[in-house]
Amino acid sequence: MFLLMIIPGPDMVFVTANALGGGVRAGFAAMLGVASGAYLHVIAAAVGISAILQTSQAAYDIVRMGGAAYLAYLGVKFLRSTSSISEIAPAMPRANWAIYRQGVITNLLNPKAALFTLSFVPQFVSSASGAVWSQMLILGVIIVTIMMAVELPIILASGRFSRWLAGKSGASKWLDRAIGVMLLGLAAYIAAERKPI
Repeated sequence: MFLLMIIPGPDMVFVTANALGGGVRAGFAAMLGVASGAYLHVIAAAVGISAILQTSQAAYDIVRMGGAAYLAYLGVKFLRSTSSISEIAPAMPRANWAIYRQGVITNLLNPKAALFTLSFVPQFVSSASGAVWSQMLILGVIIVTIMMAVELPIILASGRFSRWLAGKSGASKWLDRAIGVMLLGLAAYIAAERKPI
């Protein structure tokens, strides 16, 4: 499970981008948002909603294109940003709540996250061990905890780099451009993906 978590995907890119662009607090807000979205996938799988994404190509494509569009929107926002890291810092408490919401949406609009939850979690569930839905919810907590443990060192390292950049004139604007291009590239990749058979 740990090996699956360290493979870079939309969630890790989103968390890293926010930690680089806004420091440790922004990265932490992004991580909590992504983790909340991941747990919502677990809840959806527990009640059977995620099964729709597994069986319906149309539903999968709608979620996939929605996720790609949202990441593209965030990428464009970074590309058009005129604020440096130091200029963003005073508004951080409000910005962190916005980043948290973006993290939830980014994860919810990632159909692979739903399919992963639906295909992976049930393998560790046994009908002889009690209610299946409660076992899935407990396993979901374990998965989200592992996800956060993987992302935390990345946030801390990216946050340190972000603080170093804050003292460099114009560097944070270039970082915003790089993050924007990275998010647009990820959006294009997701848009080109097809549902795994």
